[in-house]
Amino acid sequence: MASHRYYTRRIRRLLSTPAFQLLAICSCLVFGTRWVIKHNHDDDIMPGPVGRPTKRVDDPSIDWSKLYYVQYVTSPEYLCNALMVWSEIEDIGSRAQRYEPLLLQDRVLD
Repeated sequence: MASHRYYTRRIRRLLSTPAFQLLAICSCLVFGTRWVIKHNHDDDIMPGPVGRPTKRVDDPSIDWSKLYYVQYVTSPEYLCNALMVWSEIEDIGSRAQRYEPLLLQDRVLD
């Protein structure tokens, strides 16, 4: 009957071969990747059903009384952009309320 040392030496010799080491590394990579793919999500923060975007302003599911457009202007360039946005909003026929007094910084009017 072979002694304990005999089997220990054989196992060490097997573990030190390049083929076994390559097989062990590939196995760890495959199983590690599968584990990460399977567990790479957070169950606590699952978003609920998301409403589909609408392409029409006459959609009956839109409550227009809760919607406002507000522009914050910090420079003359942004003031020009804000006026162009107001124009586009008027052109598409949006029924959302507009907060007419644009929020202007003092230096914009200088």
